[in-house]
Amino acid sequence: MKRYYVISIAAIVIIFIAAISVLSYITMRFKLMMKNDVTVTLEVKTNDPSMKGVKWNGSELEMVAEKIHKRMISMGVARAVVSANPPNQVVIRMPDIPNKQRILNAVIARANLTFRYVPQLDPGGPWSTEEITDAKGIKSGYERIIGPNGMPVPKSRLQFLVFNMPPVLDGAQLLPISYVDLSTGKPTIYFKFNDSGKRTMMEFTRSHIGKTLAIFVDNKLISAPVIKDMIPDGAGIIEGRFSIQDAKTLADLLNTGSLPVPMEIKNISVKP
Repeated sequence: MKRYYVISIAAIVIIFIAAISVLSYITMRFKLMMKNDVTVTLEVKTNDPSMKGVKWNGSELEMVAEKIHKRMISMGVARAVVSANPPNQVVIRMPDIPNKQRILNAVIARANLTFRYVPQLDPGGPWSTEEITDAKGIKSGYERIIGPNGMPVPKSRLQFLVFNMPPVLDGAQLLPISYVDLSTGKPTIYFKFNDSGKRTMMEFTRSHIGKTLAIFVDNKLISAPVIKDMIPDGAGIIEGRFSIQDAKTLADLLNTGSLPVPMEIKNISVKP
């Protein structure tokens, strides 16, 4: 009996020591996570041209904060705390992670997806498109629209001829189930419209076979595919020349929905 008693005591001691070790590890990890907190202040860009004629009273600020919080979570920052600071600020408290600037740039993007008919881009039309690359030749995933003179079409002309016109469809008609598929060898974003968007897509594609349907995000062209047949199921793909990370970020933004107002980063402070 004494032998079993000694063994039981030893087992309890081992379990106790293991529990203390686990607790110490968790405590250490928590302290490391809390060591450098970042506070980010975002502000509504009330002077942005897109706000012309819009009376901002802060009524949608809580909704903006909620969307930003969902975006932070979808991008893996589960510990982010997001709060509205009326009348026009949103405050984010998050860990000091290495890629915080990329994530912050993504969460403040309006991500306003629109599908537009641009007749100038139809086959044989006066406009064409070309990839946008940086100084190192790295593709951005977006395209620029080129006029008949071989130069980019001025923004003012695009605004007048394209963006002042109502879109065929927009991101508000998407179901929040967009995802990225890599099986084709390049990142492809799959999306699907709700019932209203499905009907619009079916009617438009049926009457515009051989025409283009340009896809824009925040008025930046992703692609302008030619409609080959009627699309009856409301499903589609985006095949911009994105990196895998950029494609996943765009899919996340489409699922959380666009921001109703433009935002900018006013301040980032790191507390050691």
